[in-house]
Amino acid sequence: MSVGLLGRGICVVNERLAKHRAAVLRPILELEKRGEPISAAIGDAAWELGLAKSHTWSLYRCLRENDARATALELDRRGPKPGSKRIAEGVEIIIDESCENTI
Repeated sequence: MSVGLLGRGICVVNERLAKHRAAVLRPILELEKRGEPISAAIGDAAWELGLAKSHTWSLYRCLRENDARATALELDRRGPKPGSKRIAEGVEIIIDESCENTI
């Protein structure tokens, strides 16, 4: 399998997962609009999706804040984004200089 096809397969799975999650969570939006309590429904959705209740709440908020669009639930890469730095540039310079001096 080529890398291109592998990447495309992951996209399709990601899209299907997002659509499934949205389909499970959208009815809860309607409950909330009617002023009904949603905590039990979130628990049921968590069980159905096989997720922790806290993660299900996060997905629900994301769906609600993005006009119930399934694309809001597509998976993002977790952790630091490529090219991001965890320490200040000045600290990196000191570390680099220190490493150069010990070699």
